[in-house]
Amino acid sequence: KSIREYLATKSSWLCVTYIAPGLTPKIQVCDLVVNYTFKHVLTAACHEHLLQDILKQYERGAEDGTARPDTKLSTVKPHLCDWLHAAWSAVGDKQKSVQETWAS
Repeated sequence: KSIREYLATKSSWLCVTYIAPGLTPKIQVCDLVVNYTFKHVLTAACHEHLLQDILKQYERGAEDGTARPDTKLSTVKPHLCDWLHAAWSAVGDKQKSVQETWAS
């Protein structure tokens, strides 16, 4: 049984459809404009933190290949608010960008 057939038996209002290749940016504007920016900045901030942790270990004399970033929640958690703030700041006011994407 296909997913389309299964969902048809479970819901009368749900419709499964396929999106033709190349159309995703046209119909999923938030993925393109907002989510991408947010996720990119959040990931970059986290990677920068982990890189700095590794560099500090090497500065303190860690042998090549032995430095590992501390990814424990207790270490990362204090930085989350700063990373989230940076990500939302990068998103900023995307209303105009969303409107322009829909118009193009």
